[in-house]
Amino acid sequence: MYPVIVIGPPRSGTSAVARTLHNHLGVSMDGRPKKKDFRQSDGWFEDLRLVEANVLFFNKNISLAAWTRRFKRFIRARIKESGGVWGFKDPRMIRILRYALTFFNGCLIVRCHMEKEKCTKSQVATLNWTQSYANDRYDADERILSEQLKGIPHVCIDMTNYIPDKQLISILENIQIAA
Repeated sequence: MYPVIVIGPPRSGTSAVARTLHNHLGVSMDGRPKKKDFRQSDGWFEDLRLVEANVLFFNKNISLAAWTRRFKRFIRARIKESGGVWGFKDPRMIRILRYALTFFNGCLIVRCHMEKEKCTKSQVATLNWTQSYANDRYDADERILSEQLKGIPHVCIDMTNYIPDKQLISILENIQIAA
C-alpha cells in the first residue's frame, strides 16, 4: 500500500484536492479528527501528528532523526487506520519531500499549482502574511518543489481558477489511484 501525497504551496488548492480524494474517491486523507479552521469550512485534511512533527522539525525543536522516528510512526498508524488507500498533505513537506519519499516503495504525487498573484493574495488575506513575505515564500516554495520533484513522476493540477467538485472528481478519477 502506498500513499497519495498532495503537495503545493499554502493556499494553492491542496485542501480542495485532499477533500475530494477523501470525500469522493475513497482515499483516507486525514487520520485524526481536528477542529476545522475558521477560514476553511471544509477543514485542511492535514493529520495533526504529521503537522506537529513538521512544525517541531522546521522550528529546530527536534532533529532529523527524531522527525524520522515520528514520520515512521505516522506511516504505520495511517496504514493501520486507513484500511485501504491512504494519503497525506502538509505544505511544509515541500522542503523534505524527496527525503520523505525514501520511506515508500511507490506513491502517487499530486502537485497543486496556483498562479502566483492569486495564491499570494489568498496567503495575505487568510494567513496574515505581508505581500512581500508571501511573494518570497511562493517563489521559494515553487522553486524547492520543482527541485524536489525533478525526475519524479507526478501529476500537476492547476488550481488557479475555481474547479467545481464534479470536475475535480473527474480529473482525479483519471489518475490511477490504487493500492
